[in-house]
Amino acid sequence: DTFVNTEQGSSEEVARPALRAPDIAIEIAYKRQLLFIGVCLLQGTTIHNLLALRILDFYPKLLNDICTSEDYYGLSPLHQAIINHDVEMVSKLLRRGADVDQRCYGAFFCADDQKGSRTDSLEHEYVDLTMNTNYTGTMYFGEYPLSFAVCMNQPDMFRLLMAKKANLNAQDTNGNTVLHLCVIHEKLEMMKLALEAGARLHISNKQNLTPLTLAAKLAKKKIFDMVLELEGQSVWVYGGASCSAYPLTKIDTINEVTGEMNEESALSLVVYGKTSEHLELLDGILENILKEKWKAYGRQHWLQSLISFIIYYIIFTTAYMLRPISATTEVRVEASLFQTSDAMTKLCTFGNPLPGRIPFFFTIFQW
Repeated sequence: DTFVNTEQGSSEEVARPALRAPDIAIEIAYKRQLLFIGVCLLQGTTIHNLLALRILDFYPKLLNDICTSEDYYGLSPLHQAIINHDVEMVSKLLRRGADVDQRCYGAFFCADDQKGSRTDSLEHEYVDLTMNTNYTGTMYFGEYPLSFAVCMNQPDMFRLLMAKKANLNAQDTNGNTVLHLCVIHEKLEMMKLALEAGARLHISNKQNLTPLTLAAKLAKKKIFDMVLELEGQSVWVYGGASCSAYPLTKIDTINEVTGEMNEESALSLVVYGKTSEHLELLDGILENILKEKWKAYGRQHWLQSLISFIIYYIIFTTAYMLRPISATTEVRVEASLFQTSDAMTKLCTFGNPLPGRIPFFFTIFQW
C-alpha cells in the first residue's frame, strides 16, 4: 500500500507495510477527490477515527492537507470532522495544530444559484461568483471551519475554534460572516453565541447587506426581529413600559449621507419584496416608519397628485364634451388629411409605418 509523503512537501509515494488501507481508498485519495485522513473520517466510526490519528502520528503534515478537486477544493480534515458533528475529533485535530483559517470553496459547498457562475482567476486562489444570489441550497456553509460549526449548529465546536483564535468576523467569497450564515440558515441560538463572542453586526457583504438587511431580503422574520432588537438601544424602562431607539442607517430608505434612495435598506427590501413572507415583516418599527413618512410628507404629496389629476381630468372631459361636431377627429381626417392633394404626403402616410405618422400628428396638433 502507498501513502503520499508530505513531510517534505513532495508527493512521492512511500511504502509502509505497517499501515494498510483498502486499495479503493488509496486510489480515491491519490486522485485528490478525498484526503487520506478524509477517507477515514468519512466513515465516522471509532476505528476509522483511530486509524486517522495513527496516520497523523506518522505523517503530521497530512493534518492540514486539502482536497484539490473542483467539488471539494480546500476541504481539510478539520472541515470533515465538523461535518461529522464529531466534537472529540475536532478537539484532537485542533490540539495537533489544525488550521482554523483554511477555506473550503469547492463547488459542492457553493450556493445552488451560484454554481453556474463559478470562474477561476489568475489573481487569487478562490473562485469568482455572481453576486446576484439568494444563497439557495443547503450546502453553502461559508468556507471557514468556524462558519461550518455555526451552520452545523455546534456550539461546543464553536467554542473550541474560538479558543484557537479563529477569526470571528472573517468574510468568505460572498463577503458573508458567521452572522450572515446564521441568517441564511436561521440559526438563532448560534447567532446569540456569536454576538456574545464579539461578532460585529454592521459588516456588509458584497451585496452591501448587513445581517439585518439580509434577513429582510430573504424574508426571515424571526431572525430579522431578533437582529432588530439587538441593534436597538434602551432609552428608559419604567415597570412594564420601555422606550428604545434604533439606528436608521440600514433601516430607512433614505441614505443619511447622500440623501439618495437606499435600495439596500431593510424597509426598501421589504416593501419591494416579491413574496408574501415579506409582508409579514411590515410590523413594529417598519410599520411605524411608514406611518411617520405618511404623516410627514407622504399624505401631502399624494393629495397634490390627486388634486392635479382631478383638475386635469375635469378640463380634458369638458374640452372633449364641448368640442363642435365639425371639428371632430373623424370629420377633420376625412376633410383635410385623407383628401389632401399632396401625393407625397399620401405616400409617406400609408407607405411607411414610422415616418407616415408624422404628417398625421402634425395635422392633429394643428387642429
